[in-house]
Amino acid sequence: MYKNLSIRFKLILSFSVITLLIVILSIYSNYSISKSADGFSDYRRIAKNSLLISSLENSMFMMRLSIANFLNLEESKYIDSFNKFYLETDSLAKESKANITNPERIRLIEEINSLLPKYKEAFLSVVNLMKNENQILEEQIDKNGKEVDNKLSTIINKNQENGKADISLQYSKVLKDFLLARIYVMKFIESENEDHYNRVNKEFSNLEEKIKVLKITDSSELKDALEYLNLYKNGVKEIHKTINERNNIVEGELYKIGPKIGDLSEEIIISIKEDQSVLGSDISNLNDNIKSLVSIISIIILVICIFIAIILPRNINNLLNTFQDGLFSFFAY
Repeated sequence: MYKNLSIRFKLILSFSVITLLIVILSIYSNYSISKSADGFSDYRRIAKNSLLISSLENSMFMMRLSIANFLNLEESKYIDSFNKFYLETDSLAKESKANITNPERIRLIEEINSLLPKYKEAFLSVVNLMKNENQILEEQIDKNGKEVDNKLSTIINKNQENGKADISLQYSKVLKDFLLARIYVMKFIESENEDHYNRVNKEFSNLEEKIKVLKITDSSELKDALEYLNLYKNGVKEIHKTINERNNIVEGELYKIGPKIGDLSEEIIISIKEDQSVLGSDISNLNDNIKSLVSIISIIILVICIFIAIILPRNINNLLNTFQDGLFSFFAY
């Protein structure tokens, strides 16, 4: 059939086939390059999101470290550090939400965004409570404790001067019990151990029993001391309440919200890494397929070109020889 075609048609057919293959190669190459570029764009976007969440996780860690340092050292520079990293974390969380498109990751980042203000509010509450503790310690416990000490010492000295050694001895025992109570108050404030607070209450009970007896003998002398003692006891109760309230916030909120945000960040990072792994493998496979198919099509074009270069001239030559033989035969007659 091919032999019966005209030379003109054979040339048109041959070059049409080559042109078609070249067009197919061009279209496939453009499609593949576009798809590969989209894959790299997606990979770059995912890598950016991974960097954002990693930065968020690091900022969150620095916030938690600032809180831990403040709880231990109570230095204002750690409040400044917390505020700095909070603003950074909040900004990263909002930027991540704007860039992330995966529904599950959006849910996780929204949860982080909802927890951050609660975390800040809890920390600021702890800061205020610790300031209140220091104020109670300074204005109620230390101040009134010294006043009770001074008043009892004055009563002891006065009774000694008046020759009332037995009463002076009883007041000395009261002062001893009060000093012991003050020691356990300071131990409680330092350790925040309930056993020490219970011991404080026990010493106060012992103190009150002895004071009941002394009220009968010298109630007028005790009036000022008892007023300061009541203020001191109220201060101890207030600081106990404040410490418990602060610890409830630290353990119930700060120590739960902080790790929760860290876990959510880590969950997002793991999810992104899984997508990166899959997308990276897909891009690699796509590039390998592009190389293979482009090579195959190029080889096919080359083979066809070689085939045409060999067969077409030979076929044309045969046609010319046939024409020449026919022409010679015609003129032979």
